[in-house]
Order: sequence, then C-alpha cells, then structure tokens
Amino acid sequence: MISFIIIGKNEGWKLLKSIESVFKAIEINKIKNSEVIYVDSKSTDNTLNAIKKYKNLKIVLIEGETNAAVARNIGFKESANQNLVFIDGDMEIKSDFLPLILDNNNNLKYPFCSGNWINYNYDSFQRRKLTIYKSFNSNEQRF
Repeated sequence: MISFIIIGKNEGWKLLKSIESVFKAIEINKIKNSEVIYVDSKSTDNTLNAIKKYKNLKIVLIEGETNAAVARNIGFKESANQNLVFIDGDMEIKSDFLPLILDNNNNLKYPFCSGNWINYNYDSFQRRKLTIYKSFNSNEQRF
C-alpha cells in the first residue's frame, strides 16, 4: 500500500490540480490500496471548501506552529503505509513517474527518490500567460 501526502497552505486552484494529478496517476497506473492525504497548514482562503468534493481524500488540519517539515511529519504520522510519496500542494505528479519508482507490488524501488520538475509560473491566471522553466540536476549539462 502507498500513501500520497500532499501539503499546502492557501494553494487554491493549484491544490485542485495537484490532487487531480494524484488521483489520475493512481487510476492510470491501476494502483490498489492507496490513500491520499492532504495536510493543511492553516489556510485562510477557500482551499478547505474547494477540496470537500473529494470523497477519498483524508484531510488533516494543523492547529499549532507549522512549516513544510511539520506538515510532512504529520502526514507521515497520519499515513497507514510504509511507502510514502510527498507532494507540495502547488505541484502535480505525472502518471508516467510512478512506474519509475514503484515495483509490481506498488512498493518503492529505492529508499529515496526525487523527480525533476518543470516549473510553470502563471503571470496572470485570468489571461493564461505562461512562462515555463526547466530545472536541472547539478551534474547535468545546461543548454
């Protein structure tokens, strides 16, 4: 069994895209016995109302002092599994990433793994202007 732990605060529409990407990856990869947990660090926007539509989402609210590390640790404590995938609430997981890190029994192939990402920065969400940045590992050649 695998737990997908999403953390965030005031992520709004970005969180919805993140959650959708996780559920889509689970479906496409036919992962059984998974859970999706969202750990919220005191959102003050409409985040909590927006995510109520997800029936299979476990929601954890932090009440005390918080930061990303605290949220991840709480997600770990709330998870029912040994295999954990941590995702920030403004990130999306690509479905083709899971076969790279999971074996046929949906256990992690490696003790730790991290993916590359493409960073989409929305200059103006209403106008849908998009600036794309690609990150590289320090040992890769940059073009």
